[in-house]
Amino acid sequence: MGLILSNSIVLFTIVKYLRAAYLMYLGWQCLKRKPLNSKQYIKQEIKISDYSYFKMGLLITR
Repeated sequence: MGLILSNSIVLFTIVKYLRAAYLMYLGWQCLKRKPLNSKQYIKQEIKISDYSYFKMGLLITR
């Protein structure tokens, strides 16, 4: 895919504008969403074990 995009300026420009439009869409969705109150934040708290943090650290630093 990268080789095709690097050789075609038109296709690269189209993909670039599609990505920008998608980011604007995501931003708009975040602005439209109702904010959570503090009780909802507490309910969404996730407990993560030390071993899970270790695995995430290994994946990130590779």
